[in-house]
Amino acid sequence: MEIKTIDAHFGNRSYTLSYGKGAINSLEKQLTSLMLDPSKVIIISHPEIKDLFNTKISDLFKGTDRKIYWVLIPSGEKNKTLETVEKLYSEFANHVVNKSTPVIALGG
Repeated sequence: MEIKTIDAHFGNRSYTLSYGKGAINSLEKQLTSLMLDPSKVIIISHPEIKDLFNTKISDLFKGTDRKIYWVLIPSGEKNKTLETVEKLYSEFANHVVNKSTPVIALGG
């Protein structure tokens, strides 16, 4: 399993992207090492990806106090709209997302 990382820098904001085959297996370890909010994780994906990975991700966080919140966006270019952005903001507000909340984009 080879996990690669790349740092994204945007002025005073930056974050690390991890990717590669098997990266999902070290998800909890990566989140813990970043010292992010240990109470929750937000996963943005689409329903088909959730169907494929929900059990695996739930198992990865078993034994932790971290709650998993899925924000599902239908796949396809037609769903990349301002309405989708509004949905993301609404979901983030509902789950009290702040700069220490881990947000994961899973899928294409």
